[in-house]
Parts: sequence; structure tokens; C-alpha cells
Amino acid sequence: MPKTDTQQPEALRRAVLAPRLLTPEMLVRLDGWNYFARTDLKPPDLRDCAPAGTKVDDTDPRVIYNGHLCVVNIPVIEQAILDAARVYGTNITRPQGLLGMALDGDDGTGKTFLLRAIGRDFQQRIEKQYSDRIPVVHILAPHNADTEQAWLWEIGQFLGLAPEPKSLAEAMQWAQTKQPRYPDLKIPVMHVLEHAKTRMLLVDDIHRITVDQLAVFLPLSDYLRNKFGIATIYCGTGATEILHAARLKANRYAKDPQRNALPIRRLDPIPFKNGVDLETWPRLVKGFEKQLRLHRLTEGDLTRHATYLHQRTGGRLLYLSHLVCQAAQAAIYTGEETITLELLESINIGFTSRGRSQTAG
Repeated sequence: MPKTDTQQPEALRRAVLAPRLLTPEMLVRLDGWNYFARTDLKPPDLRDCAPAGTKVDDTDPRVIYNGHLCVVNIPVIEQAILDAARVYGTNITRPQGLLGMALDGDDGTGKTFLLRAIGRDFQQRIEKQYSDRIPVVHILAPHNADTEQAWLWEIGQFLGLAPEPKSLAEAMQWAQTKQPRYPDLKIPVMHVLEHAKTRMLLVDDIHRITVDQLAVFLPLSDYLRNKFGIATIYCGTGATEILHAARLKANRYAKDPQRNALPIRRLDPIPFKNGVDLETWPRLVKGFEKQLRLHRLTEGDLTRHATYLHQRTGGRLLYLSHLVCQAAQAAIYTGEETITLELLESINIGFTSRGRSQTAG
């Protein structure tokens, strides 16, 4: 059995300490991404917080903190972060033959969290040595992804190069113009990527676009890799099949999609029944429990409901996070300050049956 990679503990530490006071649009803008990549989470100390039963609102530090719990200490996420740390650690000094990655899996299994954790880890590694770079660019697949210009515009927005409408009237004028009044950003985008020595491009939500639309982007992605050393991580449900099909469309010489496969990391719902992996799910739930900041929470208050939580969420991280976080916030508002089965049953996450008699653990 191979020895533990020394990069792994540090990469996991950087992932779990990601800050939480961010809105979605901040993460696809350079200033917001830099805050996410450079700032470490500081959980509130219960001794400094309002006492149990104190009436608080949604600005209370514990309400904010308990609204978004990130747990990465489960094997599949640990291995994915280690895989990425190895790939991109090698990419940093290679003049050619760089590898990208693809993150695939069902909805709600943690792909986007993993994508951003990889980017955060990579940026912190680079910024230990250099302070004048933009190591990582993070974008979503464009909603109008039919042209190369649309992809460049998305990158340009992250870099602050894309002009925005100055008023609602100007935005309406843009919408009514058949030929959109925005410039071709290829030259300025290329200039910034080259001189800022960008090395990683994160592309999320590729399941929202068609194979033809992704095929438009792949030649640009190849160019960025071969000229500037920028490797791309693609993320989305069905990413493996989408990328294979798009590669065949983008490259008429690519006869076999298997020859164009990137390293794939797949995240699936975590099993917890019939003797299949009875350790990972309780470990994950325990990790959530340790992160919670509730005055009356004692060890085991959440983990004793591991079976119930799995049946409610289908083993998906997104739904577990919503269920536990909503319950934790409710516990603060009501003054209950712990998590009970009755409280969990009162939370609607819209995923599976909520019947206590069938699911209590």
C-alpha cells in the first residue's frame, strides 16, 4: 500500500477552511475569487456568542456560520483533491503535455465544491512563491455558448475586462440590438492570461450546454493549454460523455474518444446499506456534527440519526448540507440549541419522503 502523500493533509486543510460569506457571482469575478482563495474560515467561538435563548436575526455570526458546512474528510473527496494536487503540481513546471481533469457525477454529490476546493488549493500553492499572478480563472459555461467569443467574454468578465451596461436603459439597448455592442475580447484576454501566468481554468456547469457548444470551446482550450500552459478542469453531471462527444466533433482526427479522455473523478451518492460501506456516511455526518456551533449540542446528537439522514438525502452531500444547516439555524432561532429528530423532520428539502415511522434511525 503506498505511503500517504505529504501534499494531501495540506490540500485538505486548505479546502475545509474556505470562507462562506460569498454570493454566487463573486466566485466568477477575480476579486471575489481571490477572497475565497486567500481567506481562511474562522468558526465563531461559542464563548463569544450570544447566550442560548437570545433573540437573534440572520446577521448573527452563528446563524451565518451554520448556514453552510463544508466537510471534506471522506475518502472520495480526499482522493480527488490528492489526484488534482498531483496533476497540477506536475503541470506547473512542464513545458508541454499538460493534463486537465473532469469532475463528473450525479446532482448534489459535491462536484462544484470539489472544483473550487481544487482551485483554492492550487492558488494558495502558487501564491506561496509569487504575488503578482492570476493562477486560477473560474467561469461557468456561458448561457449562450455557441461562439468562441461567448467563452472569451465569460473569461473576460472574470478578469474585469468585459464592459458592463452603465444603466438599465443601456442594458435594454443591448438586449434590443441584433448585433450586441460589446468588443472582441480575444486580444486583451490572451494578453492578461499570458502575463499573469494563469495555469488553471475551472469550467463549471457544462451539463447546461450541448455537445456542439462545448466543441466550439475545445480548440480554444487546447490553444490556452499549448501556448500558455493553462490546463482546464471541466465540471458537470455527465461531463465524461459530453467531453468525449465534443472532442470527436472538435477534432476530425479523433477517431476514438477513449484516446482523448482526461483523468476523471466521479462523485456518486454515498452508500450506506446492506453491508456496503458502513463507515463513510457516519464519518461524514460526524464531520458535520463537529462543525456545528450550538450551545446544547452534545456528541452523538446528530450522528445517532445517520440512517435517517441517509434515507432523507439519498447519500447526497448537497441535501445533507441543506437538511443539517437549516435545522441548525432553526435550533438557534427557537432557542433549542441542539438537533433532534423532530426538528429534522420539520425541514423540507424536497428530496425524499419525510415519514418518521419509515425512516427514523
